[in-house]
Amino acid sequence: MEFTPKFYHCCKVSSLIKYLALGFFIIVAPDMGLAYEVYPEYRNLQSAEVKELQSSNKIDSEYQSDMLTYQKPFSWEAYWLKSPKAFDLSLGSVSSRRFATENRLKVQAALNDKLDFNFVYFDQSHLEEQFNTPIIELTYWLKQNWGLAIYGNSSTYKSEDDVGAAFVYKPEKNEVYRLFYTAADFSRNERNEGSDKFDPSPISFGGVFRRWNEEGSEYFELALRADKESHWLFPDQNFEHFYNKRYLGLKGRKHLSGAHYLNYQMTLLKRHEVIGESVEFLEGEYQVQHEGFYALGGEWLFGFQYVDRIWRQSPGEVRHKNLLPHIWWKLDNLALGFETTFYSASGPAIVRSSLDDKNSKVEMRGNISYTLHFHNALLRGLFTFDLDRLGTQETWEGGGVQFISEL
Repeated sequence: MEFTPKFYHCCKVSSLIKYLALGFFIIVAPDMGLAYEVYPEYRNLQSAEVKELQSSNKIDSEYQSDMLTYQKPFSWEAYWLKSPKAFDLSLGSVSSRRFATENRLKVQAALNDKLDFNFVYFDQSHLEEQFNTPIIELTYWLKQNWGLAIYGNSSTYKSEDDVGAAFVYKPEKNEVYRLFYTAADFSRNERNEGSDKFDPSPISFGGVFRRWNEEGSEYFELALRADKESHWLFPDQNFEHFYNKRYLGLKGRKHLSGAHYLNYQMTLLKRHEVIGESVEFLEGEYQVQHEGFYALGGEWLFGFQYVDRIWRQSPGEVRHKNLLPHIWWKLDNLALGFETTFYSASGPAIVRSSLDDKNSKVEMRGNISYTLHFHNALLRGLFTFDLDRLGTQETWEGGGVQFISEL
């Protein structure tokens, strides 16, 4: 597998998509934070939401550095998009009891001139959310570039099945527009083994635009989704769950010149949930990276990430701000990384993590990765160290593994 630098001219997103994104941003941006999602077009309310209320008491000053360390390389996403059959995974330790996971599998096949089959499985889980689902989709091409997709997931419990439809426009092999509508747990009220029911039921709708180049080195993604207000009643347990969410995401990798690439990511998220108490959650992430500098015998990557999280609940508002400058130096299969987290926090101590004991901190981390190259796959091991506690029992922060393969 090679990620060869090529010159590539990304087309501009259509005026319609731009205006939709701008309108969405203007309406919801004043109270939004940021958080990247895998496959936003297939996301909706999952049953795991009612098991754990989103709260600030799990997040400390080192958490975002963990998430940045275990982030997949931007170059992998371009390769993933161009491959009709692929698998990738990322697994990294974020606490003594939990991993952060981001695993994906896709199989795309043309059944005939008019009908395409698509299978997707993905799992994106960490301290802030747990989401995993298999998706089966059929796309019927009404005309050469216009299609209608019907999709859903399957579970042993019929009450957990989702169903959805999407209009698909594909003017080129490597460019796709998609408008979607999903009914989550659409038969829960009729086919449920328990007494819980929806009133109203959860639905999601939005649009996605993606473009990538044939070489698998550049891409662009823009996604919008609204999860409408749902009301989940549990009469036997005498509690109820309210949920809604708004999402806008932008992510890409752009070739600049020679071996230089610009990686960027910005996603907006606003979520409101009630399980006994009301919590409005806003999570944030702006990121930019520049890779392709050569010095000291290797290739350098320089980046910045800014993450802003807000929890609004009855005891008061908790806010975490994280600024993370980071660098990587790569020589063949070996890479060395350094991250600094400038962290600030505010809010009542009663709803903050026991590890979040200061209103400001500076954390430093050293990373080592080693990548094995195969014919059509990459395997990457990650080892991370707390440089603030160097020489103590807390020096070792954990590790992770990442893998990508074209099937």
